Amino acid sequence: MSEIDMKEIKILSDILALVLEEEDGQSHAALTALKTRARKNGTTGGALKNLFANIAIDPPKPTRRRSSAGNKADLDEENANLRRHVQLLTSNLQTLDVRLRTAEAQSLALQREMFQVRQSHAEIGALLEIETQGRSRSMMMVYIALFAGIVLGVAVAQLYHAFSFAPVIDRASYLNEPYNNARPS
Repeated sequence: MSEIDMKEIKILSDILALVLEEEDGQSHAALTALKTRARKNGTTGGALKNLFANIAIDPPKPTRRRSSAGNKADLDEENANLRRHVQLLTSNLQTLDVRLRTAEAQSLALQREMFQVRQSHAEIGALLEIETQGRSRSMMMVYIALFAGIVLGVAVAQLYHAFSFAPVIDRASYLNEPYNNARPS
């Protein structure tokens, strides 16, 4: 049997696991991917069946790296690089955590300030409404008083003239006007 690649077995097992999923969309997509991979590799159903039978009887052993002096130095260097990277990521995480807490504090402060502004806005609106209503009422009262004063003034003047003694006008003098007598006859 030819050498079986562990990555291929992993991919194949993942695809087969998805084929058995209960969700139709994932199952259908995995089945399509399996068919495409089989066509690409030229694998038939029988060959796939034989592959499973061989794996079940004699599973391939994962290959291990043999450590040598050169590999140990490379591993030590890689470990050092990874430690530096972890430290850098930890530092970045702490910085971001501080920034996040600062932003949350600023957000809370802004929310409190916005609440106070809204409350002040509502109070000012209520005071303005009260003042506007007071002005409109007072102006209305001024107009009503002015109209009542005019009507009362006219009524009092009429009463005064009705009950006061008016000078008697001699109308006879209008009848005997001097220009009527001066006419030639």
